[in-house]
Amino acid sequence: MVKGLKWIATITCVGMFLVLLAGTLVTNTGSELGCGHDWPLCNGKFVPTYTISSIIEYSHRFVTGIEGILVVITLVMVIKLLNHRKDALLYAWGTLLFTVVQAIMGAMAVMWPQSSPVLALHFGISIMAFASSLLLVMIVWKINPQEQSQYTKWGEPTTTIDKPVGRSYRIFVWFTVIYTYIVVYTGALVKHTDSGSAFVELYQNTFQTLIGKVAVALTHVSSASFLFIIMLIVAHFAYRSYHHIRPIRNAGIAALVLIVAQVISGVILVAAISNENWYLFAILLHTSIISVMFGVLCYLSMLVWQWREKVK
Repeated sequence: MVKGLKWIATITCVGMFLVLLAGTLVTNTGSELGCGHDWPLCNGKFVPTYTISSIIEYSHRFVTGIEGILVVITLVMVIKLLNHRKDALLYAWGTLLFTVVQAIMGAMAVMWPQSSPVLALHFGISIMAFASSLLLVMIVWKINPQEQSQYTKWGEPTTTIDKPVGRSYRIFVWFTVIYTYIVVYTGALVKHTDSGSAFVELYQNTFQTLIGKVAVALTHVSSASFLFIIMLIVAHFAYRSYHHIRPIRNAGIAALVLIVAQVISGVILVAAISNENWYLFAILLHTSIISVMFGVLCYLSMLVWQWREKVK
């Protein structure tokens, strides 16, 4: 039964990732109102009229609906099989909560006009749902019924280690997670305020860009640059100070690789801004990398708590 939970949790996590990409596709193809202001129907019909925007929007709704069912099934299985693991219950319930919230926000965005800051928050909720589902996957795949005594109800190892994770590093990792979320939000705000071309317009001396767009774009670029420096520090200490804790070391290396890939995808995104097809590919790549990176950081934040100083 636990094996079945492992696979259903994995499928749910992949589905949540697809929901993220589908939402990005809707936003960046201008398909938000592909079904008009109707929800859950599409322009008053169960089967939408064949237009690109309606198909993209309705497909997003369909994927989200299927994902909602998978989330509920996963939660029921966790309650039935892992009721003794409080961490698994927390992430299963968290996935359901964020999934419901993002669905409600999506419906509200369709039926009533929303401001750019609120629309940007929709992606932030979606990435939290993905991170919760990823954390659940990481937990259930490590569970071995024959080794339950090696972990507490919160997934803490019961074995003693010579150098547990110090308080300072734990706080720094948690700060990095929160700061990364803020950077993600500013990135979503860039799109919803149509600020992505701000620097290009200034470079071309058109001077038609509002100062607000420049401020939003500059905020995201500067905060992302600072995030790169922070990630270098996180990875350095994960590898140098906690290399004896293999999961922390690997998560630190993965975070570093992903932030480098994110910087490269950001450069590609800016370079492709004048080409619609390449831009769509670049924004999907950018979204994919930042989503996985945020999930890895959340996993690292879980690890540094589980291997904290109080572990005996």
